[in-house]
Amino acid sequence: MIRAAFAAVLILAATLLPAPGGAPLGPTCAAASGRISVAVVVDLGDLGGNTPPEVTCVDVADGASGTAALEARARRLGRAAPRFSAAGFICGIDGLPAAGCGDGAGSTVAYWAYWWA
Repeated sequence: MIRAAFAAVLILAATLLPAPGGAPLGPTCAAASGRISVAVVVDLGDLGGNTPPEVTCVDVADGASGTAALEARARRLGRAAPRFSAAGFICGIDGLPAAGCGDGAGSTVAYWAYWWA
C-alpha cells in the first residue's frame, strides 16, 4: 500500500464565500481596475508540521493563470518562488520540499495537490 504525504494549494477568485452567519471565511480581497484579486490558500500538510493553512490575497492581471497567482504570493511574502517540473507539475511552494517532485520513499509518495475555483 502506498501512503501519500501531501501539501495542498487552493486558489479562489474574487472574495471568499461567507460562512454561515455572514462572516467571511478568510480575508476579503480587492483589486485595482483591470486586475483581479484572488485568495491563495496554502496548506503545507506534512511539510509544515503543525502550521495551519495560510490565506494570502494577491492581485493578478485579469485572465492570469494559477501559476501567476502562486508567483505573486511568493513575491508578496518574500518566499521562494514555486518550483515546477518540466511537465508543469507543482514541485515546491515556499521552498518545500527543497528538491524532488512526486518522489517515493519506501511506501510514501510526496506530492502537492492543486485546486482552483
